[in-house]
Amino acid sequence: MQRRKFLQSSSFAASSLLLSHSGVGSYFKEFPEVRVARADRKFSSPAIEAIITEIKKNVRNPEIGWLFENCFPN
Repeated sequence: MQRRKFLQSSSFAASSLLLSHSGVGSYFKEFPEVRVARADRKFSSPAIEAIITEIKKNVRNPEIGWLFENCFPN
């Protein structure tokens, strides 16, 4: 029973750390640029870039905006 309680407690602690503001997302003060440079892209869509700009402007969490910017074009 001790092992089971330990696993439950440690899982809860790890989950709360990941969800908190002091968790994983706050390690990066500025998020790295991971998209291919504009000059090196094989395809570029002004509509996609406009949507990315609009979402990043309206989302409150900068990490979510960064994730959207890097994932949406794919």
